[in-house]
Amino acid sequence: MTRVVVALLLLVSATASAQQYRIDILVDARLRGPAEVFLEDLRGLLAGEAREVVQFEPIFVSDAELGARVLDNHQWPDAELAILSSTALTGSTRSSALAAFDMPFVFPDTASVIDLQRSPAGLAGLSRMDEQGMVGLVYLNAGTTLIASRIELDEPEDLQRMRVAISPQDDPRTLELLGGVPMTMDPARIESALTDDDIEATFVNSGDPRSWALPDGGHLVTNSIQAQVGVVLAVNSNWYEIPFIYRAMIGDAAIAASTRRDRWLVESEQTLRERLSPVTFQAEQTSRAIDSWIEQQPERRRDAYTRALDDVQSFSAPRPRTPADQQSRGAAGRIYFATTREDTESSELKYRFGDVRTDTIKCGEISYQYSQEELATADVGSVMANNADCEAYLNDVLQWSMRTLIFVHGFNNRFWDATERAMKLKNNLGAESEVVLWSWPSRRDAVGSSYLYDRDSAQGVALQLFKELLNALGHDADTSSSLDILAHSMGGQHATSAAAGLSSSGNSPHLRNLVLAAPDIPTDEFGFVLDEIQCNAGRVTLYASGRDWALRVSERLSRYSRVGMGGEDIFVDARLESINVDGSLNSLNHSYVFEDERVLQDMVTLLLTDVGAEDRGLQRRRKAPWHYWELP
Repeated sequence: MTRVVVALLLLVSATASAQQYRIDILVDARLRGPAEVFLEDLRGLLAGEAREVVQFEPIFVSDAELGARVLDNHQWPDAELAILSSTALTGSTRSSALAAFDMPFVFPDTASVIDLQRSPAGLAGLSRMDEQGMVGLVYLNAGTTLIASRIELDEPEDLQRMRVAISPQDDPRTLELLGGVPMTMDPARIESALTDDDIEATFVNSGDPRSWALPDGGHLVTNSIQAQVGVVLAVNSNWYEIPFIYRAMIGDAAIAASTRRDRWLVESEQTLRERLSPVTFQAEQTSRAIDSWIEQQPERRRDAYTRALDDVQSFSAPRPRTPADQQSRGAAGRIYFATTREDTESSELKYRFGDVRTDTIKCGEISYQYSQEELATADVGSVMANNADCEAYLNDVLQWSMRTLIFVHGFNNRFWDATERAMKLKNNLGAESEVVLWSWPSRRDAVGSSYLYDRDSAQGVALQLFKELLNALGHDADTSSSLDILAHSMGGQHATSAAAGLSSSGNSPHLRNLVLAAPDIPTDEFGFVLDEIQCNAGRVTLYASGRDWALRVSERLSRYSRVGMGGEDIFVDARLESINVDGSLNSLNHSYVFEDERVLQDMVTLLLTDVGAEDRGLQRRRKAPWHYWELP
């Protein structure tokens, strides 16, 4: 076997037909145990060919080395992935979600830690890694640090001057700031120290039963001293040398392995609670202690901790998704697609089209069948790879259809993610409507996003080809057919640029509806092109929410307001209908337009009937200089 170095450590077999990939993973030594379990699960959960060609090699580094080499100076070793503690990352990022995990008494149980990670703030925490040249794949939880004591504590102030055993690996600083007296000792001595009255309490980790030196008849403070959280990161310059299909399979396995560990941690914590008498401090008691703790932090970090506390308090646990769409049960159908993504030629549609940009449109048809509850089959037919051929092919679709909807997906979407949404739209719109998915090269490896890569993709050659495709759709089209565009998220900027650029020669199609769902568009840019869009579209409809995590990230990155942000700042104009979606009533997810059935059904009614907001029963709300609408 010959060793070749290409930024990352890449092994190429001279004899095997399949290239072998060794993926080096930089691991914070404080997370050694959880990381080893995670990597073992990751290997076992890898799908298909990836299991045969991918190897994982952990490189454990100390806290000091992390600070000196990696986080402060960004001197990454040759590694594709990293597993770093949230504590280490808090000092080098502006993520309020990561800062929350360091804070005492914020989380009453492990489930609440997981809820924050799955909330808009938690998703934003992963996505903001992009600013540091990294991509957050998943969170890796290692349990919560709790206090087990011989005596019952009534409030945080009872910790003052209390002698608490900690292991050599535990950080004593939080306990010291709370007034406790940390006693570093070997874990094997803790039980006898409790019995001999040398200490009153001890740290225990809910995810590590080996740390459970528990006092007989003792008490467990369920408010965590600290959540032990890691982040699995991709180091961009190395990670993207690996082909999409393997990155996607690793990302899928990472999500599954992280979810499996979360379930185990919740069960482990329950076992611990059953062995001691649980004590939970009240919110007004912990509030004083948290404020005092923040005041004692270095000044440069106080703002991050304050924002973290605001995020925890403003974002409740994610609401369950609405029930499965009744229209999809047992449904069969087809959608059409066009994409500028690379064709991996994978036999699995899930991995067929990657995230590498190309200047060639690929197009075809996908047939699918649902069982009672979920998608049973989805198959792609023959794929054309020629711009002119695809223009002619989709022009035929428009000509023979009563209604055609072009769906343009948003950021952080694989081709398969967008395909699933396109199929849901088709099921809701019915047999007389055709759905065409336009998929530009967005990137999603696991949970976190590559926002900057996606922004370039949405504004690049894919946009030019989309404009050319739209202009071509007017040729020979039956004037009785209607064409609508639904664009989500970053796809909104993609679609509005294309719609504004439609030719005025008379050959281009006139759009009946342009629907913008949570669009990631600068408000000033949108105002500039509205006149041109209105010339080419009969109706422009905006769905916006004031609690959209992805657009908050976008605003922080661009430092400019986005059209898709609703609430009191919702964009209003006489040239469009703006619909404000109450964030407290949906999942608070950037994809609320697909996950909240009220919003989805209103949008479907618009596309099927082409009637305005008032005739759909929406309620008018005044906002100078115009008005907006709300769902009843």
